[in-house]
Order: sequence, then C-alpha cells, then structure tokens
Amino acid sequence: MIPALRKLDRVAKGRERFKNEHEIRACIALARLSPVFIARVEDADDEDVADKIGARLEREMTPKRRLAGLRLDYLKSLSAEESAAFEQESEAMRQEWKRIIALPREQSREQAAKWYERDATRWPTHLQEKVYMKEHGDEQ
Repeated sequence: MIPALRKLDRVAKGRERFKNEHEIRACIALARLSPVFIARVEDADDEDVADKIGARLEREMTPKRRLAGLRLDYLKSLSAEESAAFEQESEAMRQEWKRIIALPREQSREQAAKWYERDATRWPTHLQEKVYMKEHGDEQ
C-alpha cells in the first residue's frame, strides 16, 4: 500500500514513470483503498484493532471497489501475449479518446457514447460494470 503511494508521488513529481498500464491501474487502485487500511487506531489489543479495521474495510468496500479489485486480478491473470494485446487496445482507445474530445460538442457526445460502450464491453461479461452492478450493486 505505502509503496504504491510513494510510487504515485514520484511519478507525479516527474522523478519516475510507470512501466505499463497495469502498474498505473494497480497503484491507483491501491491508493484509493489506502484510507481503508491507514486508520487511526485507539489503544486496544490486536484483536480489537483487527476487528475495527475489518469492519471499516467491509463498510468502505463498495461494489465499484470490489469490481476494480476483480479487474486487477483479471489483468494479473493474463498471459504475456494477452496482456500486450490488452495494453495495445488500451493505447488505441486513449488515442481515439483524444480524437473524440477535439471534435465539435454534438459530434463528440455521440462519439463519446460509442467509446464508453466499447470500453465497457472489452471486459469479460462478469467484469462489465453494468452486469456486475446489476448483480452486486445493492450489497452495502
């Protein structure tokens, strides 16, 4: 957790760069989860501390955060070839997004809607946000 925050700090200050998109996504996901783990803990024995942290983790683990974690696990499970293909597709989508935001407003809205749909469907069905939120969105 802390190494991810330090890495984000170094990258933000221009002292370092991410190696690939997976590293970026992992650091951002860990940074978003850090408030869950970095908590002020009152004087208590270890079991009380673990219970408090566990309860806070469960409270703050929203369906969207769970989905982000599942997507990270999926990305880690890809073979080198699959990972390279996913990275290449991600880069193509970034370039397409840059092109879309340069378009006139009405045209960009239509193109952006198509882009978001394409982005959503590039994940396996069980990791698509609409599907996951339909199944798990009310669990809080």
